[in-house]
Amino acid sequence: MTEETVRDVEDGKYRVGEVWNYETRPGDEGSTFTVLKVESRPGFGVIVHISVEGFRVPNPHAPNGLHERIRHMPFTEDAIDSSVTTRAAVGTPLPADIDAYANWRRYVDADGAGVFTITVAEAIELIPRD
Repeated sequence: MTEETVRDVEDGKYRVGEVWNYETRPGDEGSTFTVLKVESRPGFGVIVHISVEGFRVPNPHAPNGLHERIRHMPFTEDAIDSSVTTRAAVGTPLPADIDAYANWRRYVDADGAGVFTITVAEAIELIPRD
């Protein structure tokens, strides 16, 4: 995929630095996501890249036994539309460690990665528990 076919979306529904509340899984109330990047790609449409914090998934390898943050998850705009409830903040500084996007991009450019088309809560349910 060439650089010209991918473009940042700066005038869409979702903006970089916004924090959103979403319909969470039971027990994850208070979990939010931050918009890291919004782009348009052929074959995918508008992709909203987010980081998610504040959920609780058991993980024996995590320091406190819980997985509570995901640095990068790419979603279709429709999937985000189906997830959000209210915007919690704007202009939030992005985390320093957004290199996970670069890893995803390498895989998607090689036709080896995709985007979530399910809700954020459904995607969190897929996190491995071991």
